[in-house]
Amino acid sequence: MNMRGFIMLALCTLVFSCKKRKYPDAQVQLEKEDIYVNAIVDGEAVNLKIGAEDYYCYSSYSHSADSIYQFKGELRKYDCNPCPLSLMVELTDYQKSLPGSVVQAENSLRKGSRIFLAALAKTYTVKFRAHSNKNISSLRWNLNNGTSSSDSVFSFDFGQPGAQTVSLTIKTDGGCETVVQNKIYVSESSVFACNIEPEPGPNNQSGFRASLIGGKAPFYYTWYFGDGYTSNNAEPTHIYQYPGSYPVKVRIEDADGHICESNSINVVGNDLSSCSSNMSVSHAGTRNLLFNGVKIQWTDRTNFVLRSDSIDQPPGSYFEIVDSQEYEKNEKGESGRLLTVRFNVLLQ
Repeated sequence: MNMRGFIMLALCTLVFSCKKRKYPDAQVQLEKEDIYVNAIVDGEAVNLKIGAEDYYCYSSYSHSADSIYQFKGELRKYDCNPCPLSLMVELTDYQKSLPGSVVQAENSLRKGSRIFLAALAKTYTVKFRAHSNKNISSLRWNLNNGTSSSDSVFSFDFGQPGAQTVSLTIKTDGGCETVVQNKIYVSESSVFACNIEPEPGPNNQSGFRASLIGGKAPFYYTWYFGDGYTSNNAEPTHIYQYPGSYPVKVRIEDADGHICESNSINVVGNDLSSCSSNMSVSHAGTRNLLFNGVKIQWTDRTNFVLRSDSIDQPPGSYFEIVDSQEYEKNEKGESGRLLTVRFNVLLQ
């Protein structure tokens, strides 16, 4: 369910501590004024308070495989499963720490803005470049997530898993317009992308090879030459009957069953009246998103769960820790932090 326009304008306080902490508990029960959420959810006011209508605050932490601590605070009714009308906020540490090391809560949960974490722990930056046999007068990139650009070289950070689509529209001098599209696959461990590299030859002959990013060998190729013929060779050569332009496509499946696909317009026989178009792709880097990040989860009245990491955040989304102060110790004598946060987020 796509909850567009789901906006939370909140001034709320949540407690995070270094050990799992469950309420109620006689010696650590908090006053209801300490923890609350005031929010607007799809235009509807939401007011949740600890101690009112059986609401309590739960906090815990976990230590990820790459030594980053993740702190979680949840405001929900006591002893419910599932828990309608509940809010959970998860914050990551600023630095790596060895297992069992002391966590400095005042540094991990300090004031300031934080990024919204994507569904993956890493983003993969892919650079796209437009190509044509004629001078490009204008172009447009369009991604299936709604992102667009008119830059000749376009870079994007992919943080959502699954199949992604990148479309390129090229206009050249003389009024030629073509559209090509690539499909890439993003997983936890890599990004799998490809593009076509044509090699013009004599007598209406063309050679083709695919440039690959990521994926797991062996690879299985299917080429479509645009005149009804196909090939399963990795680097095929094809002879066309007539000169002109042909839509060429390659579909590549890796050993894990992931698919990348590239389309291009190939000009055969040095036909100067035809327009070629193609995009090249290159891996421009990987970025770890676990530092200084946040995830938000809201459960509505019907127990439908909506998350911030299920969708790319639009312009205007933000998360800020307005205040972070020392708070009472928990039942194990470990320090906690009382946080005042505000945010505007799109959940799906």
